Amino acid sequence: GEGYAVHVLLLPGHGSKPSDLMLSHYEDWQDIVDHYALQLKKQYNKVLLGGFSTGANLVTINAIEQGGVDGLLLFSPGFETFSPFVERLAPIFATFMDWGWKAEEDNLARYRSSPINASIAYSESAQYVRDLFESKQTNVPTLIVMSEADSVINPHAIKGYFDSNFTHASNRFIWYGESIIEDDKIITKSMKLPELRISSGSHMSPLFAPDNPYYGKKGEKRMCGNSFNPSNTRRCEEGESVWFSAWGYSEEDKLFARLTWNPYYSKMEQALRLFLRN
Repeated sequence: GEGYAVHVLLLPGHGSKPSDLMLSHYEDWQDIVDHYALQLKKQYNKVLLGGFSTGANLVTINAIEQGGVDGLLLFSPGFETFSPFVERLAPIFATFMDWGWKAEEDNLARYRSSPINASIAYSESAQYVRDLFESKQTNVPTLIVMSEADSVINPHAIKGYFDSNFTHASNRFIWYGESIIEDDKIITKSMKLPELRISSGSHMSPLFAPDNPYYGKKGEKRMCGNSFNPSNTRRCEEGESVWFSAWGYSEEDKLFARLTWNPYYSKMEQALRLFLRN
């Protein structure tokens, strides 16, 4: 209803079976993003690129290297994990690991298995972004959305890159967490929401509305595997009352499942509309 043409890209190796991720590489992902971004730039006067996690890396690289982008929408961008050194070890692990992590596929929206090839492709995209950030800035208007309790990506590192490498006056950062940040460009929202049984945001939670039929508040999918504790997973799967958080989060006397939806989704939509109009 806002008048935008929206195109969504399925990266090679996705949307079929996890083993297909063993066939694709970082360059394949970047090439297809660059190819379709170029088509959009030829077709439309204004083009904004968006991405989640690794996808945010790919569109940021395109904006910096290829140009012609009028805005970036980055959700839980994967510029840097908590252990960038470990990222670089993925190719070494591949020399003695045939496949990676295999798990039962019981999620309609994402793979639970994690082929080592996909980890390498992510790591290469993240390193490429960080290498670009060492010498380049971007004046493309950018909106970043992420959770402070993200168990995958280092949110404070992302904020550092936002401060130093994204220079446009219209930039905005929506920060779901407890830190008090005095910056007009940063919107903070607490994720300590006991009335909703929420203790923290997660890597994926910014993306989904409370009424999402699969991941939402009353959606059919509950992600019980939220730690390495099989007893907790079993209790969750058996229907015991749970709280919601990022992976690995714990509090005494509380059982946690993954938070898969955004309690501030409508406010995020409002911020997104305002960003786009400006």
